[in-house]
Amino acid sequence: MKNDAQENLSVHLGRLSGVHIENIDLDIDFIELAARFSHIPGTVVLLSGGDLDCARYHIMGALPWLTLSADTQQANVIIDQETFTLDSNPFELLRWLITQLTLPTGDWPPPLAAGFLGYLSYDLKNCLEQLPNTGVDDLKLPEMLLYAHSLLVVHDKETNTTQLLIPHRDGVSPAACRDVDFLKAQFYAMSAKSSAKSLSTADGFNELTSNFSQTGYEEAIQQILEYISAGDVYQVNLSQRFQVPFSGDTFALFSHLYQKNPAPFFAYVQAGDHQIVSTSPERFLLRSGSRIEARPIKGTMPRGKTASEDQDMRQALISSTKDDAELSMIVDLLRNDIGKVCAPFSVHVAEHKRMEAYQNVFHQVSIVEGKLDSDKDTVDLITATFPGGSITGCPKIRAMEIIDELESHRRHVYCGSIGYLSFHDTMDLSIAIRTATVVNNTLSFSVGGGIVFDSIPKSEYEETLHKGKTLIEACLRGA
Repeated sequence: MKNDAQENLSVHLGRLSGVHIENIDLDIDFIELAARFSHIPGTVVLLSGGDLDCARYHIMGALPWLTLSADTQQANVIIDQETFTLDSNPFELLRWLITQLTLPTGDWPPPLAAGFLGYLSYDLKNCLEQLPNTGVDDLKLPEMLLYAHSLLVVHDKETNTTQLLIPHRDGVSPAACRDVDFLKAQFYAMSAKSSAKSLSTADGFNELTSNFSQTGYEEAIQQILEYISAGDVYQVNLSQRFQVPFSGDTFALFSHLYQKNPAPFFAYVQAGDHQIVSTSPERFLLRSGSRIEARPIKGTMPRGKTASEDQDMRQALISSTKDDAELSMIVDLLRNDIGKVCAPFSVHVAEHKRMEAYQNVFHQVSIVEGKLDSDKDTVDLITATFPGGSITGCPKIRAMEIIDELESHRRHVYCGSIGYLSFHDTMDLSIAIRTATVVNNTLSFSVGGGIVFDSIPKSEYEETLHKGKTLIEACLRGA
């Protein structure tokens, strides 16, 4: 892509020549630090809850110097409060921006020293495939929202160390580029402030609505089963969306959910006119240099109320032929998707059917790994695999067509991805499940499940309620 708007944008971008990195001592919990920045538009918080091997780092980005807000064919790039509008495929624009901002080769600290933090909505699928796209877009939010921050804070849970990172921008006017001392002063001033938050509440069970009735959801499942019987598709992920009036502080809700049921991919995005609260357990894609990893989740069982019942539920999931088939199918789909951009013979299943226990449910997880081909980049990897097969179905394109047919509203960030894309060849994105959007005093969240040949409509409906239990209870009973 190359046009006058891009030429003008390039002048204002400058280049990243390095990153100021210093160790800092935190005398408060990381989530308390994040709370003190949570009201500032552009703040993104990524928390790694629990002790799984994918839950090592807490990350916060604050005070963005660049914002990328894009729809399918048009994007706004805001640099130092100046807006540039471009007619562009958002993925191609993202590739160009990452290329322009790539850090010099160096020994940058993991997981990232500078990069984009934010979300990719599920509806970006329409940039990649010709799909019906018939769902109502009632939220009217960006399909891609990413920030490059002036301040990054990274806490390593394994070593109990914390770093403050501030990128150096060259080639721009001094007035447009705040220096390190100024930014450090802002950070320490903000981190010293108290962060008392009002309770986050929703307005009661009676006002909770869904875009499906139970009957309607089960009828949609029956339609999918007919498509499966006809040979159209092997699996489809069907979701329903709940909405409830909302008042209070969204970060207080986020913090409450984290304390109640920590998971590896908690995320909070303060977008100003809307907020994203995500409690996902599922990694979509990890990139570390050339190493690629995906961790699809398929198979969910509620936790038991006693130790004996808990063990029975665990064993029921292990023994489930339906869940085994579902996970194996998605693993094959991911192997194929990742294989499009990985070196020949490098894609393999490192673990299959690993059992992971969470507060309310058990999950089955597999780990798929590969080596990124030398002529491919982060955006190639995303476009080859997006959206994740675990939340579409198989074959992916036909499954997405059926989702468009049966779900009345666009998913937006639900089943998209949240995380970071660095400027030095690292990336970690979640699958945005168990994720709520707060906009116009309304909280929206969706829950779904994979439908296969032997799915039972009533059981599938009940599984969506189990998956949404933590979020439903927190939102309806107050944080």
